[in-house]
Formats: sequence, C-alpha cells, structure tokens
Amino acid sequence: MAEITKVESEDQPPAISTQFCATDADVIFQSKDGFRFLIHRRNLETPFPPSEFETQGEVVNLSEDSNTLELLFQFIYPKRLPDMDKINYATVALLAEAADKYEVFSAMYVCNTRLRYVLGHVHCQCQIIYV
Repeated sequence: MAEITKVESEDQPPAISTQFCATDADVIFQSKDGFRFLIHRRNLETPFPPSEFETQGEVVNLSEDSNTLELLFQFIYPKRLPDMDKINYATVALLAEAADKYEVFSAMYVCNTRLRYVLGHVHCQCQIIYV
C-alpha cells in the first residue's frame, strides 16, 4: 500500500496520495480525513456512473477514510490488485462497503471472498473451542 502523509498546517496544501497523484488527473477526490486522490476520469467510467462525478474542476468530498479509498482506487486502475491476505478484517469490511456503494465489482468480489474466508476460520475456531 502506498504511503500517505497528512500535512497539518493550513499554510501547506492538503496531503496527496503518493500512489494516486497524476499531474494530468481530471478528478480530485478528498477523503473524510483530508487526503486527496488525483484520478483519471477514464478509470472511473466503468465502476462509477459518470454523471454522478461531473466535478467541473472542484474537489469531490467522499465519506470514506484515506486508507479505504487508497485500496478502492487500486481496483479501478489496470494494475496488480492489493494482497488482501495482508489486510485486516475491519479494513476489508470498510473496503467492501465502499466497493458496494460505488459499484466497484472487482473489489466487491475480492472482499466477499476474503470476508467469507475469515469468517469461516473464525466459525471453525469457535466450534473447536466449544467442543
């Protein structure tokens, strides 16, 4: 996962994701914790309904935190997906919620698979404890 550092000073610009910082990006999303993601509109055309994101040069504020968006945006670019085995349950659950909200189907499928795996192991461990 790319590293993000937040700038607290009002004199400096907001923190920008090191992974999603294209200078030619035409959409800027901002997480609820103040991080910005510079995204190419063409990558949003499949998962995000285009009419919902007519930004006209403005920053689009989203209700998700920066960690969730950092993961979510990895699913809309043609690149290797994040290793979900290294991501904790709570983070996967937040990603699943965002993927469902924005209809990022590849992320929905991966999250569903991962959550079923984790829940299956928790269920098995509970059965072993109570046997």
